[in-house]
Amino acid sequence: MPTYDVNEPLLMGQAKIAHQRAKTYVDAKIAALPTEQFVDQAHTTLVDSFAFNATNYAGATDPNLDGQPVLVLAIKGIDNVTKAETLTYKFIALNSLITNKADKDSDAVAGNIAVFDSAGNPIDSGKTFATDAEVNAMLDEVYGAASASSGE
Repeated sequence: MPTYDVNEPLLMGQAKIAHQRAKTYVDAKIAALPTEQFVDQAHTTLVDSFAFNATNYAGATDPNLDGQPVLVLAIKGIDNVTKAETLTYKFIALNSLITNKADKDSDAVAGNIAVFDSAGNPIDSGKTFATDAEVNAMLDEVYGAASASSGE
């Protein structure tokens, strides 16, 4: 492929060839861009107890999630070559979201600060937040009454 010096004028035939090569290059790059995809709300569903069906989910691979809660995400796109509308499915298992939630602390005291144990479950710390009066008393003790009230 010949190269052209951008500072030298092209002959009419050379310009036409250069233009055609640039157009071919740009067209190929555009064709290689990812397809626009959108969620198809009519086919996206939350299924309490999933059962894969190749007829309902044409072209999809069985995700082996039968009996589990699943979000069936339908993705609508356009094929770059045929320009036909496409529909693909993504299956998102929701079991881990449901079964791995934190346990409640059965003996928590209202107003106490919650902390997490080593398993990630909230537990009662047995501590409360300081009141304004307690904070002011601490500031008086550390900085003196005049400093605390003047903001120094």
